[in-house]
Amino acid sequence: MLCDNCRKKYKLTNNHSNEYHIIINFTLNTTSNITVIGNLLDVTTYDYVDQEEHDAKLACSGTLLSEYHVNIDTGEIEKIQ
Repeated sequence: MLCDNCRKKYKLTNNHSNEYHIIINFTLNTTSNITVIGNLLDVTTYDYVDQEEHDAKLACSGTLLSEYHVNIDTGEIEKIQ
């Protein structure tokens, strides 16, 4: 699951709270945005918008599909939307 993989990568790479990451899945036609909020990773997934990988203004502008909070310490996942 994307949420669990995000937590593992965050812990391995010692990311900082001021970073965000965008992952585009061309197979599922989705774009996910990962940001840090305190001790949580906010993982939000949107419908992919054509050519958004080439234009930062388009990134994550599709229809909201889901949002999860992942506790960095415990791995607990809470569905927000």
